[in-house]
Amino acid sequence: MEHHEQSPRREPHERWLDEEEDDFPQPPPAMRRGSFNERRSSVAQRGTQMMTFLLLGVLVVMVLAYTYLKDESRPWEDDLKRPALTEKAPDLSAPTRMKVMLVAGAKIRLSELPNTPPWEWDTPSLSQALDEYGVVLDNFRDLLGETKEEWAPRSLLWMIEDFGSDPAWHAVIRLKQAESAYLARSGREEAGFLAAIELAKLAHLVEQLDAWPSFMDRSLDLQQASAQSLASLLRRTQLDAAALRRLQDEEYRQWTPSVAGLREAMGGYYAFERKLLIGPEDGEPPLPDGYMPIRTDWLLFKPNATLHLFADSFRELKSESSATVMARQNQIGFRMGRRARGGAIIPDGNATGEEYFATRIQPYFALPDRHGLARAQHAGVMTLFAVRRFLLTEARVPKDVDELTAAYLPDDVVDPFSGSRLRINLASGVIYSVGTDMRDDGGRATPLPLDDPTEPTLDIGISVAKPAS
Repeated sequence: MEHHEQSPRREPHERWLDEEEDDFPQPPPAMRRGSFNERRSSVAQRGTQMMTFLLLGVLVVMVLAYTYLKDESRPWEDDLKRPALTEKAPDLSAPTRMKVMLVAGAKIRLSELPNTPPWEWDTPSLSQALDEYGVVLDNFRDLLGETKEEWAPRSLLWMIEDFGSDPAWHAVIRLKQAESAYLARSGREEAGFLAAIELAKLAHLVEQLDAWPSFMDRSLDLQQASAQSLASLLRRTQLDAAALRRLQDEEYRQWTPSVAGLREAMGGYYAFERKLLIGPEDGEPPLPDGYMPIRTDWLLFKPNATLHLFADSFRELKSESSATVMARQNQIGFRMGRRARGGAIIPDGNATGEEYFATRIQPYFALPDRHGLARAQHAGVMTLFAVRRFLLTEARVPKDVDELTAAYLPDDVVDPFSGSRLRINLASGVIYSVGTDMRDDGGRATPLPLDDPTEPTLDIGISVAKPAS
């Protein structure tokens, strides 16, 4: 009987042919089952990933191109437009006379004059300055003698040259103050008052010229110089009540800084900034040397988007130019603050334009307060006129501002920072406005009258002691 060797018993968990598997040659890796499909799948997966990244890259480029290259459309600006420019008039002589005055004023050597307010100069110094530079004062009076039509703000002749930025203005103003002080000291006190009031008259005329923002700056300088000279004269005046009334009501009152003028000027200032940004429009003269249009091809600079910032801001400033300076409700501070925050990993598409806007808008942002300060200075002088008249008529100082009835002080003479009459502090002998901080601190006298913007104050020239308790 043939004996058959029995196969070993296998447990369920054991594999068959385990002992023989080493006897079978293993196929090379390239020939293993399924390797071709795996390689084909891997290649397809890599291709899909590359296509996904490519599409994402295209999308990112499109977004960046839209963000950094696409500009906005021009802003709506009908409410900011000024009347059409008038043609050059050959007989418009006021610009020429202003230039002649400034050329003569440039010859004044301020370093050789006393470095104190002109009303504190000694009489020989006043006399010498007037003798040496009298031609400047003649030019000043000739300029004031021009007719109203000569000061047409929309004449192209006012746009050719930026007279307001001429450094000679400072010397011209000081010389005019010296003339006022000399006339009063030499026994012609009323003429001295009129010379100081002429500074306010020229301020009113220059204020209307909105072709250059510098004209408003010079107007405010002229107003302040006039108010300070008049405050000095009124402290020690010897004029009678009738003369003071005439100077107050008929000469000085009409030259108060104009709220309506400031409101309308915002359109002119917007046109100026637009001209700097994108160049002159049809019919406008080119910008003079020193004023070059901003390069709008800079990286991250969108001209129209930047112009939108200016249009919105000037529109808000125009609406906020009112008789009473109130808390601001505009968004200009927020727009300027966007530049200060900065620090973003990815900059804004108009980052350079926003920085340019923040730099240029700052002087206009402060203009309502500066204009309000000029009106407070004018109201302070008007109130001082009233107090001096009351003192001569009633033989006493008023107990408070309420005693200054309309016979002495018109009802519309108010503090633009409070909307009510200016304050009188009899114990200190001062008249004052609550100022730009809108807080009543009782008045703070300064070496120059009305020189503190937070509390513009002027000396009455007489104080009343408080009664003993």
